[in-house]
Amino acid sequence: MNLLKRTWMPLLLAITLAGCATGDVEVLESQLRDQEDAISQLQHQLASANANMRAAQAETDTLRTQLAQQGQPPAILAEQAQVLFRVERIELHKYMTGGLDKDGLPGDDAITVLLIPQDQDGELLKVPGGIHIDLFDMTQPQDRQKIGTYDFSPAEVQQAWHSGFFGSGIMLELPLHNPPQSSKVTLHAELATADGREFHATGQFRVTPPDTANIAADPRPTTESSPQMFPDQGPLVPGYVDEDEQQPVIPSGFEEQQPPAGVPTSNNWTEQTRPTWR
Repeated sequence: MNLLKRTWMPLLLAITLAGCATGDVEVLESQLRDQEDAISQLQHQLASANANMRAAQAETDTLRTQLAQQGQPPAILAEQAQVLFRVERIELHKYMTGGLDKDGLPGDDAITVLLIPQDQDGELLKVPGGIHIDLFDMTQPQDRQKIGTYDFSPAEVQQAWHSGFFGSGIMLELPLHNPPQSSKVTLHAELATADGREFHATGQFRVTPPDTANIAADPRPTTESSPQMFPDQGPLVPGYVDEDEQQPVIPSGFEEQQPPAGVPTSNNWTEQTRPTWR
């Protein structure tokens, strides 16, 4: 009896495990079939979307060709449309935007601006369009805060494209016809794309205002007379005396002693009387 138990128990256990494994495999196969069906549906939707996109692109190209044949060039070129539809924002480069001294005189006489169009992922885009910039000195009274207005056409913007090691984008130079009085200016830029959208960016940047204090001459009076309180009195402020010409005050008893008369001194020696080494 014990022998039968030892023989049938492993067989029953093996049959039970095989049944469980068969059930798990069936569940996995069912899930796999569901995933394959979902993938097939997604692939079908993707193919349909690509077909619709190609049809729309072909229709757009046909309309552009018809406009060109009628002598009416399209407002947006085909290669520009792909970039225009991706642009999401513009930014001002914080390190390559600021004051510029071109004439070597005290104070900046221009401002360089690096404007960066970007898509939603922050990728740089070469976007066609016009740019309008307003410059403000916020320390001035309200009616005098705007110190400059600048406009650039799409053609000028296209030629202003800059590609460099520290940054790339639209590099513009703004002459300061009305220099600011503060060391910080507020700059507001607006990019108007060919499809009618507008993008804005605002920032504060450092400049060096004109310094007229260093241009003034020596403030010490040299030719003008000192001011007087009353006509019958002398100057209340002593006239200017060069410090190099002032004589030191010698205390009493320490005056310079002169040699007795007839004693030769070094200040009246001649070539014949000068002592020599023998």
